[in-house]
Amino acid sequence: LGILLVSCDYLQAWNERKRCWMDLIQTQVAHARDAATLRELAFTTILLRRFPKSGDVWSHRWFVLTHGAPCLSVDSFWRREVRVCDDAARRAACNYYAWRYRKRVIDTLVSNLNDRCTCFLQEELCCNASFLRDHVLDCSAFHFRRVLLALLSPLSKDQLHAEERLLRDIELRSNVKELQVCLNHRRALGLDSTSTRAKFG
Repeated sequence: LGILLVSCDYLQAWNERKRCWMDLIQTQVAHARDAATLRELAFTTILLRRFPKSGDVWSHRWFVLTHGAPCLSVDSFWRREVRVCDDAARRAACNYYAWRYRKRVIDTLVSNLNDRCTCFLQEELCCNASFLRDHVLDCSAFHFRRVLLALLSPLSKDQLHAEERLLRDIELRSNVKELQVCLNHRRALGLDSTSTRAKFG
């Protein structure tokens, strides 16, 4: 425990922790197993506040969730994990690991929720738009947005217009570097990039 609080990228310590945690949950009844899992998730949350870009911490958190998922409602699971991802993404710019983990959470929801899936994806799009207005240079956030849009495809005209409005809003107050990120996003979605390219001149 002490080693990981100081240096969280110590693979041998993580492997030992996984082994001890697996031994613990295999010998416990359901409610004790859930409590142990929630404690382990809380531990990774603390570490992610200190080391938001640590791939080993994100990997361990996913390992814990997939091997000992506590009895939580889908809403509780999703909101808790999204909150952890959002906090890490705001603490460290262009946090690839946080956005990749968030994609795993979304993939899990999509595979388990057929009827309510669209509602979760739309809410994620709104959260992502809010994040991008403050963090235009975060390419990982833009990539995550494209993943969400792909899950909603084929996109309706309303969704394409909403995407156009978001990009125009961002581009109005962007510098050249930020405009390049927006241009890349436009191209990836097949949106008109004429207005963005004109601003480079």
